[in-house]
Amino acid sequence: MSNMTRPHIPQEIVTFLQSITIAELGYISQADYGWKAEQHYEALKQIIFEQNCRVDESQNWYPGEVVNLCSCDSKTIFIRAYVMCLLLISYGGGDACERFYKTFRESVLRDISDIPQHYVSFVCDALLINFDTDFFRKHREILTNAQMAEADRSTIESGVPGFTLMQNAGQAVADIIIERVQPCKTLVLCGPGNNGGDGFVIAALLKAQGWEVAVASCVPLETLKGDAKMAADLWSGEVLRFEDIEITSDLLVVDAVFGTGFRGEFRSPVLEVFQKMEKAKPLVIAVDIPSGVNGTTGAAASFCPEAKLTVTFCRKKLGHVLSPGSAHCGHVVVADIGIPDSSVAQAGFAALENSFIPPKITLRELNEMAEMRALHKRLVQFAETNQSITDPLAFLRERAEQGKCFVMQTKPDFILATPEGEVLITPHAPEKARKKEIEARIENLISGLVERKFSVREAACAALYHLAHMGG
Repeated sequence: MSNMTRPHIPQEIVTFLQSITIAELGYISQADYGWKAEQHYEALKQIIFEQNCRVDESQNWYPGEVVNLCSCDSKTIFIRAYVMCLLLISYGGGDACERFYKTFRESVLRDISDIPQHYVSFVCDALLINFDTDFFRKHREILTNAQMAEADRSTIESGVPGFTLMQNAGQAVADIIIERVQPCKTLVLCGPGNNGGDGFVIAALLKAQGWEVAVASCVPLETLKGDAKMAADLWSGEVLRFEDIEITSDLLVVDAVFGTGFRGEFRSPVLEVFQKMEKAKPLVIAVDIPSGVNGTTGAAASFCPEAKLTVTFCRKKLGHVLSPGSAHCGHVVVADIGIPDSSVAQAGFAALENSFIPPKITLRELNEMAEMRALHKRLVQFAETNQSITDPLAFLRERAEQGKCFVMQTKPDFILATPEGEVLITPHAPEKARKKEIEARIENLISGLVERKFSVREAACAALYHLAHMGG
């Protein structure tokens, strides 16, 4: 940064950006910041993407020159970046959006630790969804445990060794940790299976980069088998017993104990370690899924760790997006470990992740629609599942097919089933609003969007996404 020529930024742009200090994103639309800034779009775009905004020889784009105009807290920086995202979404092109998205994720978000994660997801999804390119459409399928296992199996049968996939998974997690976390004391908790094998790979890679790493295994190493044993052999240091470890708040804990197939409750000595983690509240990064969360049902064990970040592989699983498990995952990053799309297509998927934002409609207009009285007859039906229903997605899908209508569940998750058998899940459903209030706002939004010539499916997806991310 020191040898980069600072771009000229018009004073009116500086003044505008410095005026954005509102703490909650929902208030931005009410205060009209995004629309007052419309006149500044071309100037902002030029500042962000000028040649002299390049940081280094690798041609990485850096929008931080705009968002970091003055000393301020990270939330304010984020909100300024958010406003620029709105501008790019509404008036920019796909190429500019892709460059900004990549840089925003790599150089801005990694330095922000106190931003509610659904705000981060909203901005990044907004950048991704509005442009119909391969870059913006990847990884929307959500899989069950069985479907993920089938994709693994077919990949291995095609000639990719399972240990290669494990090494790729460990490398992906280590790379993300190095990218997003300053070097610190790190404890890698390893379990008895392949998830634990990933942990040993991660530990070895971090140690090779000079990190201070300790490893603990919940089982004796001689009991490990197959790929997990090969991974454990990569670790040359001491392996602690779970009974002997202490958890402090200054640690980075890499949770590689249990994978997506976990059911039931924790037993000793794992239980005691997770109880210590709940008390000490270290920074937790989960491998594939936080231990104790079931990848198919979203059920979560008592004392399940609450991760700040979860790195999963190939595709998200249902447990990443369904309550209560989703609340333990933090921000979920999907890493490519070499499982081809053809293997996923062969395995199938359970649902799609809804992330539809209607282009060319401002947040202010959406908020106004949500408060208006619906003009159309009811276009969707609402249904609730309960604990006696073992497969809520199948239940909602059947309801939609029978009635030839759109059926949605609004508590605790936003789930939409269409007459064609499609299921879309919207994470981060609001918890503060009452169920009837949420449903009324959904109907109003759908009515308003259908008036704008959106299909019922598009309108329903947009309504759920907007309410989930902008506060319900």
